Amino acid sequence: MHKRYEGNPNYRLVQYENVIVDPKGELRRICDFIEIEFSESMLSPEQYGSSFRTSAGKKGVRTDSIARWQSNLPPLTKMTISAVQRQNMAVLGYE
Repeated sequence: MHKRYEGNPNYRLVQYENVIVDPKGELRRICDFIEIEFSESMLSPEQYGSSFRTSAGKKGVRTDSIARWQSNLPPLTKMTISAVQRQNMAVLGYE
């Protein structure tokens, strides 16, 4: 689907890792794309019933979430995902 819409002015790929690594920069790019004004408050949204808050009660983006999924999946499941999605992962830069 990405290859089909890539280059379309109404399409923008947003990768989770980019939001985690550079939340402010990525949110600014998203705001530019959808033509709305960026606000610092976007970096700390209110969340209810979510693991978004740290154990200390602080709000924010947790960088450990990038690899957390890998520790929660059995090895066979990770291997299956990699095998089935190999081509799609390569297109999106997950090699």
